[in-house]
Amino acid sequence: MFRRDRIFYGACAIFLAGVILALLDFEFALLFIVGAYLFRPALHVFDLAWKHADERQVQIHSQTGALRILAGIALLVLTGGSISFGSDTPVNAAVQKAYDLRLDGQVDAARLLLEEYTLINDTNASAWYELARTFYYMAPGQPRMMKYKVKSAATAISKAVALEPDNPLYRYFAAQVQFLNSYMALQENEDSAKSYVNDMCRAYDAVLEVQPGHPEVLLNLVELYGTLPAAWGGDTVRATQYADQLPEADYVVVGKAHCILMPEDFDRIGYWQELLLEHPGDASVLDELGRTCLRAGESDKGTAYLHEALQADPANTLPYLVLANHHILRVLRDVQTADVSLPLAMEALNEYLATEPIPAYKGYALGILSKLNYYLQNNVEADSLSKEARATDDFYSKATAIPLADLFVPPGVMPHHHTYLLQPF
Repeated sequence: MFRRDRIFYGACAIFLAGVILALLDFEFALLFIVGAYLFRPALHVFDLAWKHADERQVQIHSQTGALRILAGIALLVLTGGSISFGSDTPVNAAVQKAYDLRLDGQVDAARLLLEEYTLINDTNASAWYELARTFYYMAPGQPRMMKYKVKSAATAISKAVALEPDNPLYRYFAAQVQFLNSYMALQENEDSAKSYVNDMCRAYDAVLEVQPGHPEVLLNLVELYGTLPAAWGGDTVRATQYADQLPEADYVVVGKAHCILMPEDFDRIGYWQELLLEHPGDASVLDELGRTCLRAGESDKGTAYLHEALQADPANTLPYLVLANHHILRVLRDVQTADVSLPLAMEALNEYLATEPIPAYKGYALGILSKLNYYLQNNVEADSLSKEARATDDFYSKATAIPLADLFVPPGVMPHHHTYLLQPF
């Protein structure tokens, strides 16, 4: 039976306040509801209400107090209390749960959780950001729905930016979504290329307004202005201006910008080899040197340097996927190389899978392996790999390009993975 004393009526008032706040869509309403439940035990803990408790109540409290507190914490977390995981931006518990689901391959469950959460918590910018990342991730996993998913990502991230316009994390992802949106439109209508490129560049410039000197953003702008033709909005003078803003201490970023701005006959391999002499064993230099060799058609050299990069930084296993991509692109350009390149691509993919990557990357690698086996008419093996890929992550990327690493950085943390916009790797 409930004991109707002053504590009882106080708890009822707190509970009623929580209900009213919940109806008004205040996120902290649950704190009042949980607080009402824990009101009497809390007073007992602080020796403030012993005279209102009989012996039976004290005994029950001593046996169940810890359980009540744990239940309260669990309810708070499950319904979206704010938590922090060493991130740059406070992260909501529901957002963290959605991110964990997505990384575990339960992408649609993550989407549903976020859509339901934003229906009743539409002022939570971090939730809109994570929903945008989820849609962005789903896009290449559903090629026929790709435009719709990218549009959904754009809608979600625009809400995050509107809620927190000075947050560079949201503006940066908005720029990445804008690039993908404009790039897809550009493939269909080159007549409006300059307009699309302007949209891309404005989106990246918007990041610099709130976080000047962001290295990846500056490098993206150097690539866009320094690589595209003038008719499309290319401008080498502006590209150089952005390059000049890069931090000199970051020799890899500066080196990438330098190589972008140099003429076609510039010895890029030689440049990175000299930089490697200055920084022997540097994994980032080895990685870029390997990729530069592959882009120049120096397959053996590129493979050797990327294997050195893997040894220098075993935690970064993406060079395996770069090698696989390189060999697949060789076949797409010249089918006569298939006998040599396809086995090398499959070897790189199998080596990557042996590192036990997260489901998003595992599904992607299995999917590529399945396609290669279909090409080689190993249909039984291809069917098995395709089934395993779907079981791992039903929305694994069907594209050839490696999934964007920024999608797998914890929510609230600014990613710093440079990805070329206009090159395959």
